[in-house]
Amino acid sequence: FRKVNLIPHLKQSLVFFIPTIAIQVYTNLDKILIGMISTESQVGYYSQAEKIVKLVLTIISSFGTVLMPRMAVLLKEKKWDEVNTNISNSLNFVSILSFPMAIGLIIVSSRFIPWFLGNGYEPCVLVLQVLAPLIVIMGVASTTGAAILIPLGRQKLYNISIILGMVLNVIFNLCFIPEFASVGAAVATLIAESTVTGMELFFLRDFINVKQTIKENWHYAISAIAMLIPAIVFDKVIPNNGMGICLLVVMGCMVYFGILFVIKDSFLFALFNSVKNKVRRIHGK
Repeated sequence: FRKVNLIPHLKQSLVFFIPTIAIQVYTNLDKILIGMISTESQVGYYSQAEKIVKLVLTIISSFGTVLMPRMAVLLKEKKWDEVNTNISNSLNFVSILSFPMAIGLIIVSSRFIPWFLGNGYEPCVLVLQVLAPLIVIMGVASTTGAAILIPLGRQKLYNISIILGMVLNVIFNLCFIPEFASVGAAVATLIAESTVTGMELFFLRDFINVKQTIKENWHYAISAIAMLIPAIVFDKVIPNNGMGICLLVVMGCMVYFGILFVIKDSFLFALFNSVKNKVRRIHGK
């Protein structure tokens, strides 16, 4: 044990510890501030909307956790072509899933909240709709922050983006909550998370071409917005219950993936072929 020197390890651990604390502060402080400045019912509206968004976001953000070890290996071996391919595929994967999830949540929120949470939670609908874009924003962050910046050794830059997000979150919460309560807190969170993701993309500008990424993925956003069509056309026909929500989701998915199929989206077909090949290999065994 005399040969064990813990000091260097403690210093490195502290670098990872700081953003963890910062994230916990600004993801919990908003609810505390709502309770202090507004009412307990507003805390409830915000908390429930946040839980729903985070539940959906888990599907996207877990991809970053899976991606991180692979990226660390590729970066260590300096396989830059594979690194760029993985980053591009990761952003495509996040885009193809996060846009319909975010738009879909906005569409069904007015039906989902009364059905899932019950009467009295109607103000939660607007909060949920404001927070829904976080699925896209934080989805992108999950593949740029911990998954790429940390393996690159740019932990300090990652910390800067997180701390800046925390500071902005506190400032905008104090500005918006007195006037707009839970909706103001949702807007503050949206601004803070957008800043964090924007900073991370800026710090990775030598790896990620933002303009090119938008050019490659804009059609996912347009296709997702087109999911509004069945919601508008069949609004009076679809029953306002759990079955109606499921029907609306299915119709929205049909519109979304139908458009991608018609325009022959290369990434969708690549995913389909990858799944098909894996199924064939499993049955072959």
